[in-house]
Amino acid sequence: MTTPTPSTPTDRTTTWQGVALVIAGAFCFSLAIPFVRWVDGLNTQTIAFFRALFAFLFLLGIMARTRPPIRVMDYHASWRTLLILGLTVSATVVLYTYAVQHTTAAIAALLVNSAPIYVAVLSPWIVGEPRARYTWISLGIAALGMVLVADPRQITVTWDSLGGIIAAALSGIGYGLVMLVSRSLRGRVPGLVQNLCSSGLIVLILLPWALSAPAAAILDNLPALIPLGIFS
Repeated sequence: MTTPTPSTPTDRTTTWQGVALVIAGAFCFSLAIPFVRWVDGLNTQTIAFFRALFAFLFLLGIMARTRPPIRVMDYHASWRTLLILGLTVSATVVLYTYAVQHTTAAIAALLVNSAPIYVAVLSPWIVGEPRARYTWISLGIAALGMVLVADPRQITVTWDSLGGIIAAALSGIGYGLVMLVSRSLRGRVPGLVQNLCSSGLIVLILLPWALSAPAAAILDNLPALIPLGIFS
């Protein structure tokens, strides 16, 4: 029988840094709702394109400033996983943008944030991570909190919003898969490179829609599109 090794202060500090980054990331991701709502005259695919484009440019700026070590040849063995990640991110972004446009913010946020449930269920099989002892209790409390924040009494489902609700539910599944695929690349491909590849692939996929968008509408919406890409 082995005695568990106690965690060191450095381990605990790293853990809390990770928690803080998750909180900051959740806040930034939530800003997608107001920014998407402020966009007018552009379709879902075009909004998703510019979200990815400005994210890509922002990440390039970070890399130019910080100059992290990029070992392209080391990522060769992971290119299939990176491709899957990019395609999954693309689908999730488009679905979530459509959901924000066609249903209430409460429903969109509630369903996309169901992603941790899928992660908890699938992570042991996809990334081989054991479930923590209190996973299901924690998820139950989190789900209750999301329901209370969304306030189901104020939610009305109509035929007009049904497509948005379905898109929001699918984006939650996609978001969960994004986290799992990204987690499987841990130690092989840095997070910055993962985001850069995903954003670049979205730009390539959605370029035809962006080229057909009215230039005047794009210019009018830049004050919302730029921060949409940078923050979310």
